[in-house]
Amino acid sequence: MTWQRLAWICGAVWVLTAAGPAERPAETLGDTVLGNLAVLDAGLRERFGVSQKVLRGNAASGLVGALRVLIDRVPGGAAVALAGALLAEGGALAGTGTFLHEEGLGVAFVRRSCCLYYQVPGGGLCGDCVLRTR
Repeated sequence: MTWQRLAWICGAVWVLTAAGPAERPAETLGDTVLGNLAVLDAGLRERFGVSQKVLRGNAASGLVGALRVLIDRVPGGAAVALAGALLAEGGALAGTGTFLHEEGLGVAFVRRSCCLYYQVPGGGLCGDCVLRTR
């Protein structure tokens, strides 16, 4: 795997490609992901007017979704702790929702913002929808 900087509609981001040795150490993955989110967040807000609250909620939802897949396949202690820290007060995704983890049952997340998926024709409500609690 190697890191490659790509220009995108809303800015330049770092992505992993499946070729050659890694040019960026694995320890920088968290900073890279958060840096990419900042670029995408700014670009989407500027170009399309999407609110920062919606974008941060979408990022948190994506994080928890990826965590669910991961812990279904491998022990996820370190990953659960990292996700919990990112979603906790003071974390990069603080205030985006309620995160719960119970050993043996997995993780649960309820957003504090709406992803707007229900506005897509035939979209319905997402799995961690804030509107389900109302």
